[in-house]
Amino acid sequence: MARRIKSFFAAFALIFTGCQTEINYPKLSTDYLQPIFSEIRKIDSNARALKFIPVDEEFEYLDKFIKGNFFEAGPYNIDGNPIEVIEHEMTVTSDSSFTRYILAGQRMIEKLRRDSGGTVIHRIEYNKNMVDQIIEIRQKERDTSKIRFRYDKNNRLVRKRLLTASGVTYTRFELTYWSKGNLDYVYTIANSEVNGFDKFEFNNNRKQCIVSKFDKNKILKWLMYREYDDSANIKYEERYIKEYESPVFRKETYRYNRGNEIISLEANRPITKHESRYDFVYPKRDSQNNWIEQITFENDEYFLTTKRTIKYGFKN
Repeated sequence: MARRIKSFFAAFALIFTGCQTEINYPKLSTDYLQPIFSEIRKIDSNARALKFIPVDEEFEYLDKFIKGNFFEAGPYNIDGNPIEVIEHEMTVTSDSSFTRYILAGQRMIEKLRRDSGGTVIHRIEYNKNMVDQIIEIRQKERDTSKIRFRYDKNNRLVRKRLLTASGVTYTRFELTYWSKGNLDYVYTIANSEVNGFDKFEFNNNRKQCIVSKFDKNKILKWLMYREYDDSANIKYEERYIKEYESPVFRKETYRYNRGNEIISLEANRPITKHESRYDFVYPKRDSQNNWIEQITFENDEYFLTTKRTIKYGFKN
């Protein structure tokens, strides 16, 4: 009898382990950027990305970078004690979009956006001041999904899962880090296999980063190079995009006022010699000096007006 029981558990273990799919996480060589830089050099020998040197030192703005890239609802910085912000974008011909933010301190607890694609609501739940779960409701499709997050003991985001309303995971993102704390890889996983991944490089002293997106066969889809100012604003960006029929190389320069509000964006495409400029002015502000009207011009012609209504809570 003991031998039969032992044989049963051995067979069960064999069946169980056979059902598990071991995921192969691709890794790049240490010099993976060099052939990409050679391609960029042929397009623009003055590209700033070519001078980038990665350094394994924790990036000062990594937390903001991660929140801006992996959360559907990040921090919303406004002077005073706002509890609700409504933004209404209008062009000459039509209303473009309507967005409402419900805030609690610097935490966003609900975001509703309505545009030509319909209405999408994000309801954010927190656990110990960390985003724990986001409920996403798409009213047009009558569809509800969930986004759940996992952190390590250092409160670093290590997993993001996309789930159906019934709780079935259909896509997840696995984040890995260097020993010094910098983000290294983000793998996109569906059906128990890696569909693609992002690779990250940082230089803290120069306040620079590079993000490269690859498919599961390590073929580059696009590369993004960024420079930040002392307030963690993006001041310069280059993008090399290969997933289109013809490669695209784009350069963008940002300028801000003393309140860290964007005042201009200059875009340049060396391949097509196309240049464009966007200017942002703020003709109206409220009693807290937050802007309540922003006008955007494209190449000196009117492009867009964004009006904002801000409700404040009790002041301390």
